[in-house]
Amino acid sequence: MIRPRALGVPAVRHGQGETSAHSALLIAFVTAVGAWMLDFHADQGSGGARNIQALFLGTYGLSTFVFLLLDQADRYRAPGLGLFVISGVLFLTVGPISALLNGQELSVIISASVGTLLYFSVSYMTCRIVMVSDPGRVRRALAVLCLAFILLGVVVLRFNSGSIDFSSTRYEILSGATIPALGYIECMILFGLSITEAAGVFSGTILVVLSVTRTYLISALVQFIALLLGWRTLLLPRLPLVFAVGTIAAAGMVVFGGSELDRWSDRIFAQRTRSGEDYTYYTRKSEWDYMIGAFTRSNRTILFGNGIAARTIWYNPREIGGGVALGSVGFGHGEHISLLFIGGLVGGGLLLVLQFVQAIQSFQLLARLALRPRENSDLLFLAGWGATIILGAFAANFFSSILGNRSWALWYGVGTGLFLGARARYLRAHETPSGATAAARPKGRQLSGLRQPPGVPSAVARRRRALALPPRP
Repeated sequence: MIRPRALGVPAVRHGQGETSAHSALLIAFVTAVGAWMLDFHADQGSGGARNIQALFLGTYGLSTFVFLLLDQADRYRAPGLGLFVISGVLFLTVGPISALLNGQELSVIISASVGTLLYFSVSYMTCRIVMVSDPGRVRRALAVLCLAFILLGVVVLRFNSGSIDFSSTRYEILSGATIPALGYIECMILFGLSITEAAGVFSGTILVVLSVTRTYLISALVQFIALLLGWRTLLLPRLPLVFAVGTIAAAGMVVFGGSELDRWSDRIFAQRTRSGEDYTYYTRKSEWDYMIGAFTRSNRTILFGNGIAARTIWYNPREIGGGVALGSVGFGHGEHISLLFIGGLVGGGLLLVLQFVQAIQSFQLLARLALRPRENSDLLFLAGWGATIILGAFAANFFSSILGNRSWALWYGVGTGLFLGARARYLRAHETPSGATAAARPKGRQLSGLRQPPGVPSAVARRRRALALPPRP
């Protein structure tokens, strides 16, 4: 695997003090993210589970506070971050206020807001840690966290349920790091992976197969489509390997996973209503119709929504008993609609637009990386990985609501922060300073990294440092 030396911290002098400060900042970030590793489906528990959840939230809050205190590095512009923060403030203000005005319980409002709070706060922290820290260290830390989330999710499920029946288990076996693990598959084609990252790919893929959850197959497909523009340089040389791996996997499923094939076949083809609709699609469409109707019910709901603790409703098909069922709290099975259902145009409109924009920008970035596969660096890896997480979450949000689950929302925020922070750092390294600005800039505030030969233009030198590519003789 190519692992070039990563870009140094911008606008910071190198020394023992700075190294210790950056290590402490990274530890605070890892502690904040890792605080939720054991929170697998704790929201379905009783009072004891809620107490444990409060412990996780307290650890996260303390780690976030320490992170903000330690984050004293020089700040520079991160395109898109300011507007993203504004969208978070609007949603987390309008959604709870609408809920209170509609008489929804305060405890439910607080519980329903935690996932969104994690999404925005960890997005900011991830963006900052990428902007000021060694990208290689950030990459390795997040790889360990991703693998830990996947494995500990299974351990916690085993501890809570007493046993795991892999012949009937579904989405409950998945963790919030599933989409990031699937995103590793695309990054493997673009950059290559470490052993820890490869383990995350393997573990995440196995759990998706065992979960019989079609949503995340769609997420993986959307992540992969961006590579098609580079099929000549990326995919064509790897076709024999892909064919061999696919053949081995298919043979393994036939020999050892016959029951899983039956479950997938039933899930895709057998569960149909008399009119031919899929059971899941039938119930989710009824929930989408309910949320759209509630959103458009009055001018007030169009502007300010129904509140973050509003209940959704769906209808079950007659083949499984029929009737009306109480759905989700706030976030239904479709986050794009849920944002308007909860906060209306004022609270959720801007966030909805930004998530669409980020998905388009992520697709464009991955397509460019696919066309230029030789530009490898840890910084570009983080940007690409963040883009795959955004794309995967964006696709999944058509059929589910990631912000309605703390662990999933956390990793969606990590992906968003990776994309915003790596892009900001890369763009800063490509800025061409004008004469007066360049002359006035102190030496201690120059980008550190590889020593460049004499006579190399400053813009070229910064670009080489950003990509962590060795200088040409």
